[in-house]
Amino acid sequence: MLPRLVHVLLAVSLLAAAGLPACRQRPGGPAGEAALVHLADLVPDEAVTGRAPAPHREVRWRFDRPRPEWRPARAPQLAEVELERLADGVRLALRPPARPQGPLLVGGIAVDLEGLRFADWEAVLVRARTRDRVGGLAVAYNLDEEGALPDPMLFVVGASGAPPVFSDGSEQTYAIPLRPRRPRPGGLRSLGVFAGAPGPARVDILSVALVPRGGAFREARGAGAVTRGEATRW
Repeated sequence: MLPRLVHVLLAVSLLAAAGLPACRQRPGGPAGEAALVHLADLVPDEAVTGRAPAPHREVRWRFDRPRPEWRPARAPQLAEVELERLADGVRLALRPPARPQGPLLVGGIAVDLEGLRFADWEAVLVRARTRDRVGGLAVAYNLDEEGALPDPMLFVVGASGAPPVFSDGSEQTYAIPLRPRRPRPGGLRSLGVFAGAPGPARVDILSVALVPRGGAFREARGAGAVTRGEATRW
């Protein structure tokens, strides 16, 4: 089916370039009577092949093993974060900083990245669980830049950049889009996962995955998160 379609499209292009009509008068037929011409018959019977760029593979970190490359994110406005190894993940315990910056505690973990282009990636999947009151989860990137850390208001209004968290102890996967800032970043140098809570809270992070652009639509069928504007739907 695909080679035949390619033949037809190529023939249309050739006809357009040569100024030829798509149908012609039938030999010996009355003037003005046209006969159907199969465009695929006008080009050699050869397959037109090509290779699409190989898509990037998902980058995944599982925390059922030591992940020393992930560290607590540090900044004056962030909560203190204590890390505890679990059998299947790492537990983030949010504690008030020495100088509280607002009514919410926002803290998280971060990792350095190398050789990644921002344009190649579209979302982060965070597998997590908690039994504490947590306003939401958020991601940030290039944490050394001004304005990179998540706004605490994200965890209050329930924006698509900080999906609300189930507090029943169940394991859930949260799909969080990577939104470009201005000026649009070229490289992706670091990545952070943050939780926001009204008080001390614990969140278990089981895995973090960086999803390549278009990666949500690789399968022929299935369900997944899609974000358009400020709305994320399954």
